[in-house]
Amino acid sequence: MRNTLPMSHDVFISYSNKDKTFADTVCAVLERQRIRCWIAPRDIVPGKEWGEAIIDAITTSRAMILIFSASANDSPQIRREVERAVSKEVVIVPFRIENVVPTKSLEYFIGSLHWLDAWSPPLEIHIEKLVGVVEGVLGSEGKARTIKLAPDVKAPAQAPTVPDSSVLPLAPPLPEVERQEKSQASNAAPTATEDTSSGSSAFRIGNIVHRTRHAFRPSKSLMVILSIIVLVAIVMRVTYLSLRVHQWSLFVQVLNQQPGIKVTSYRKEGGRYHVLGFRDPLAPDPAALLVKSGLSSDNVDFDLTPFNSADDAIILKRAKLALKPPPEAKLSIKDGVLYAEGTASPEWIAALQARGPLIAGVKTTDITRLQPTVPQGKPPDKARPRPAA
Repeated sequence: MRNTLPMSHDVFISYSNKDKTFADTVCAVLERQRIRCWIAPRDIVPGKEWGEAIIDAITTSRAMILIFSASANDSPQIRREVERAVSKEVVIVPFRIENVVPTKSLEYFIGSLHWLDAWSPPLEIHIEKLVGVVEGVLGSEGKARTIKLAPDVKAPAQAPTVPDSSVLPLAPPLPEVERQEKSQASNAAPTATEDTSSGSSAFRIGNIVHRTRHAFRPSKSLMVILSIIVLVAIVMRVTYLSLRVHQWSLFVQVLNQQPGIKVTSYRKEGGRYHVLGFRDPLAPDPAALLVKSGLSSDNVDFDLTPFNSADDAIILKRAKLALKPPPEAKLSIKDGVLYAEGTASPEWIAALQARGPLIAGVKTTDITRLQPTVPQGKPPDKARPRPAA
């Protein structure tokens, strides 16, 4: 039986801490559609215990969105939240962002539900489907609640509607009008002894008006042509929008493959595209990549949070900028080891060993293939001859 606590939200979002970026994105999109969400830790009142806040929020929810991933699958907290939702008869909508099979403990509760799979890009299409599902769940539940009455209260019977003829008289049916016109025309027909000039003129004018009334009906061929034009316009519009979506999907895939760039989601809002994710300062410029792909950058906003990428290409760029190797020395990176080969001054080699492990992404250095240069004017060390016996 559902709890009767007052509702300050519609949807409870259940997620693992590792999936917070996805959960925040889903929450923002739903709230833009005027769907009230409850998400931790944002909506936990200061001073209230965590477990109590979670139970109260689930109890007063009309639906639960489960952000399902490998982390959520292994989380005992997620299992407890799902069990509470089932016991409180809250509708659960699983939103799977990774291709993971639920454990048996979770499958017991949600194995028979319809899943929304969202692990293939673009994410915004899957979130739009999620919004439609949630709106359908909330809409159907809301309609059912508006009809609830107390057991001792009966719905008032609706009085039959009687038209008020004093307000507006009803017009007779069309066959009756034609019969009256024919009767009037026959009654007004002139006899042989009457002056027929004015009567015949009025009769001819009436026939002209009657014929003109039906002369401007569109023909079937014109209606077919107009229907074809409308259909072609709709097909062209749908094709154009599908092409734009495909182009953007390809661009996001290319952008996500760049070293130092991670795209979490993108959406279109108010005629502008918004790309969300992370970008290393040494990564390629996304605006330049957008122009190369043939798309306009006038209606695009990149909201990419700076971070230190672990891609080898970015780590190598970072090392070269920090160490400034001489032309004779060559740097390479593999599995966190910074390799140096060639020749360099002893001072630079010492700086490499001291500063290399401090660079983000570098674990250690390897100088086994690096030879120190000999300063000019100083002969190389030779083995001293042994004194004669």
